[in-house]
Amino acid sequence: MDACRGDSGSRIHDVAKEAGVSLSTVSRVFNQPKTVKDGTREKVLDAAQKLNYTPRAQTARELLVINIPSISNPFYSEILNGAKASAELNQYDLFITQEILAGDNIDGYLSALKRCNAQGLITLNYLNGNLAGTIREHIPLVQCCEYEDDSNVSCVGIDNIDSVEKAMQHILAAGHDRIALLNGPEEYKYAQLRLEGYRKALRDAGLPINRDWIVHLPEISAEIAFASAVKMLSTGNIPNAFFAASDLCAAAVIRAVVYKGLRVPEDIVVVGFDNIEISSITVPSITTISQPRFQLGYIACDLLCEQIKNPDAEVQRVLLNTELIIRESTMSRAKD
Repeated sequence: MDACRGDSGSRIHDVAKEAGVSLSTVSRVFNQPKTVKDGTREKVLDAAQKLNYTPRAQTARELLVINIPSISNPFYSEILNGAKASAELNQYDLFITQEILAGDNIDGYLSALKRCNAQGLITLNYLNGNLAGTIREHIPLVQCCEYEDDSNVSCVGIDNIDSVEKAMQHILAAGHDRIALLNGPEEYKYAQLRLEGYRKALRDAGLPINRDWIVHLPEISAEIAFASAVKMLSTGNIPNAFFAASDLCAAAVIRAVVYKGLRVPEDIVVVGFDNIEISSITVPSITTISQPRFQLGYIACDLLCEQIKNPDAEVQRVLLNTELIIRESTMSRAKD
């Protein structure tokens, strides 16, 4: 019996589609039914009955591990929720570790996984081909968000270049042509791809690329982003738009703009990335690229379950769509 299916073999995805609800709602129906409205719960149960789906019988749980670069980055919260929902439905416990994986610590990390009898690993860290191969020799592995195009490791992520182009085209369409990029650490694949998308959008628009307006932060940090934005806004040639590679950094940019006596969006527009909670509560609220974070985590765990069941399963590469969410940080306001 496939660890990623119910007793009938029907997937949770099929139940969610049949009921017209999200994966997280199906998960709550079977794990926390009192948190779901009666009508919604009945729809899910009816769909499950129609598809002859039942969760696997409760058994002693084995362990899966998910590895993230930083527990303090709010971006990871919904990914963890998605992975946890999948793990629960497939009768696994999920253990979270925070560590940057590299050649000098991988042996110790793999030893720790062996000691706790982990059955599989999901990592949101960037792994080069050699490091990923080393891990895969010891334990089933899936990469989430960070991945190599030619890797032999299953992965789930988004099309970063296309996502950045959505944001850049929105900025350009509003008439802003001096666009700064506040990017993540350069060693991360997502940051490399978002830089590529930024440059491509400028080239396609016939605009020059100003290297002074491209900043790679050493880490996703509001304070570092604020300092970097203030420095850029203290020069004689300031941008009229910022594209930030995370909403946390976009919020810091808004703070920096106000600190310098300017206004968002009247003087400078700001676009973020991720659609985390801060993007909707910042004043002004932040236009952003929304990632399907719950689905990223859920599918990553689903792929891992398949790999545990069948180690010879075909390597899969799943790219999910993103969406531009337009809010106040790029919306023109009526003049007094």
